[in-house]
Amino acid sequence: MLKRLFFPKTTEKKKNKGFTLVELIIVIVLLVVLAGIAAFAITQWIGRGSEAAAHSEAEIALRAVVAESAFRHARSEAGLSTVAPFANVHADVQTWLVGDGMDNWSGTVTAVSVVNGIVQAFTATVNGFNFTLNTNGRLDLVTGP
Repeated sequence: MLKRLFFPKTTEKKKNKGFTLVELIIVIVLLVVLAGIAAFAITQWIGRGSEAAAHSEAEIALRAVVAESAFRHARSEAGLSTVAPFANVHADVQTWLVGDGMDNWSGTVTAVSVVNGIVQAFTATVNGFNFTLNTNGRLDLVTGP
């Protein structure tokens, strides 16, 4: 009798411990949405890195063109060169970049205009990104992949 008073029989069934199918589906949907957002952010991050690397390589090419132009102008002014000082500057710099200048140069210096040893115009393509020299002497990204 005391047992019945203090420990009555329960007529309720034991509750199952665990998650319902609906709860599991909601969690999976949330994880897929978060993975999609993360994938998009990572893709954007990688794209910005590729653009920055290409810009850096184009800057190196521009600096090489400026240095070569200044060198040729100085030789010309000193009377040490009989060759047209700025003929084929971009081709010579391109050859240097491919040969000795940079190990993995994958770009092309496509156009250079030099007046009195000063680079007036410069265009380069690196890894599908096209750069041109602006009026402030900096490279602008014109188009990209």
